[in-house]
Amino acid sequence: MSNWRRELAEEFRDLGRALTSPRTWVLLAVLALMALLFYFAVRGALRYDRLAAITSSLNCRILSNDKIVAMTYMALFITLSSLLCIGNLVNYLNDAAKLRFPKETQQTRIR
Repeated sequence: MSNWRRELAEEFRDLGRALTSPRTWVLLAVLALMALLFYFAVRGALRYDRLAAITSSLNCRILSNDKIVAMTYMALFITLSSLLCIGNLVNYLNDAAKLRFPKETQQTRIR
């Protein structure tokens, strides 16, 4: 077996070990919650913009394409920043687990 195949097989074994950890599922649930929050925030903003365009009593400016793109990039930036924070949380949890259980965490470490 070539070297890259061995490394790929090892990565899949590590992934399988990580999926057995409850911590992994909690982090996946947090990511799913953030994705839903991002989706509904952008959807609500665009729906409100459409409502403001239909009813003239709101006195709101209609968003141009530039503003919609800027809003989408800002939401994407916030989402990626949140993912970075979650990555730091995972590293912190791994380091804390190493200090508490040094022998057990070598096999179940989340990469």
